Amino acid sequence: MLVSSRSAMRTFLVGWLIAFCIVALGAAGIGLVAARPQTAVSPAGVRPSTSVEDLSQSGPFAEDDAIEVVGRRFPGSTGGDQLRRELYASHSVTYYSPLHWRVCIDTACWIAHGPGRYAEPENDAARQLEAQAATNR
Repeated sequence: MLVSSRSAMRTFLVGWLIAFCIVALGAAGIGLVAARPQTAVSPAGVRPSTSVEDLSQSGPFAEDDAIEVVGRRFPGSTGGDQLRRELYASHSVTYYSPLHWRVCIDTACWIAHGPGRYAEPENDAARQLEAQAATNR
């Protein structure tokens, strides 16, 4: 009887070990499926860019968006409005790096950081124009 109880205990433990392994493998499989990122559905004809090379060729956002970001930086005074009109009339926009554009009026340049985010002056000429626009109310 001692032999059969040992055999029964061994069978019981092996059964539990196998059941535990099956449950663990099932949980790991579910975890892998749940952790897999969902692919975004894009509108027909639009190919999302996924690599930095694509960003460097096409730019991270439109040049017009970069101009708007810089224009929002100027104060709501008459000097700021005048500077905004000058920006829209005679600007140059160049690609700077992924997620950045350089927007210039003559020698004054700003770096636009993403659509709707912010811009910052790149040189002293830009800082001087902003200071003049702030004092002209």
